[in-house]
Amino acid sequence: MAKPANLSSYNPLLHRRLSFIPLLCALLGTALTPTLAWADFTGDYALSNFTLTNANDPVTVLPPANGFAEVTPAGSLMLTGSNTGSGLPASTDLTIASRGTGTVSFAWSWSSLDDPAFDVGGYLVNGVFIVLADTNGTSGSTMFPVSLGQVFGFSVHTVDNQFEPGILTISNFSAPLAAAAVPEPGTFGLIFSGGLAGTALRRYLHAGGKQ
Repeated sequence: MAKPANLSSYNPLLHRRLSFIPLLCALLGTALTPTLAWADFTGDYALSNFTLTNANDPVTVLPPANGFAEVTPAGSLMLTGSNTGSGLPASTDLTIASRGTGTVSFAWSWSSLDDPAFDVGGYLVNGVFIVLADTNGTSGSTMFPVSLGQVFGFSVHTVDNQFEPGILTISNFSAPLAAAAVPEPGTFGLIFSGGLAGTALRRYLHAGGKQ
């Protein structure tokens, strides 16, 4: 094989290494694809993907706890605590395994016709209950980090199962999703440019090697 006319020397090993440029750019583009966030209770975070758990304390108490969850037409979640009239404690949990690593954020409000502290609303992370409110009319916003597969959710506790339930309303909900298998539009530019550069360089070397 003759020397390329436009290169001082032809290095087959270098030629082979440079042929990997498009693949490396594609891998880099995939790695740079960010974790996405999902808003409201749809898609991967649709209410049907959550687990609702009602539990009496003690668990043998009858009737069973009767808390429930629903999503309003506006996209807010309403978690209503148990109110069986038993006079004993109960909890209503709504949980899901995180679909990605990132931040869970939401606005919340609390309503209850019972006296303060007899019903309590909050959120759960790996089974740990963090209190948000126990007094009617309280509201705020919260965020916390989660990792892929970590279980989080919301919970309403009642001390006596009487005198109307507590209701925790969650709005402006956002939670992480795993990075998409298909790169974001901005990443395509990097991959495409790298691919063109690698292809052009291979053709250049190949053409030079034939001279």
